[in-house]
Amino acid sequence: MNKQQSANDDNPMRLDNWLTRARFCKTRQQAHKIITGPGFRLNGRKIDKVHVRVAEGDVLVMFHLSELAEIHVTALPLRRGSADEAQSCYRRVNLEGINNA
Repeated sequence: MNKQQSANDDNPMRLDNWLTRARFCKTRQQAHKIITGPGFRLNGRKIDKVHVRVAEGDVLVMFHLSELAEIHVTALPLRRGSADEAQSCYRRVNLEGINNA
């Protein structure tokens, strides 16, 4: 079993925790700003509560590195690990040609 994945992959985790553990931000407060900010979607829906659950297979759309990106959740990390461990928890797809304004 990959040490980044939880023992029970059917058990989703809070979205703010996932963003922090996957190293999109350093704190849950920063995660809150990302989740409630412009352009953020979870499986095509705008989210207004940070405690919503995320699971493997979910798709996030968010601004990342000043670009709108589609993030495919591939694992639920048990902790905030190294950058390499964090990157193994998602697959990023740039959404080119979309106006960021």
